[in-house]
Amino acid sequence: MICAVDSSHFEAKRFFIDQLVVKRRNAIAHGQQEFLQEAELDTLVSDILALMQHFRSLLENKVYLRKYVA
Repeated sequence: MICAVDSSHFEAKRFFIDQLVVKRRNAIAHGQQEFLQEAELDTLVSDILALMQHFRSLLENKVYLRKYVA
């Protein structure tokens, strides 16, 4: 659990996060070439932004409701 937010939404996206985002990021960081098709890139960016926006919303709700742990 990060920042005391519900992680169930992210658990459902575990394969996407682990295999399509983190694995590719690590490959690129270690000098391997990763090729994406334009259509795949658009979907990947859209899905990543949706996850980031959901996480932001969860954090903002914690702050607004003062349910964060100090």
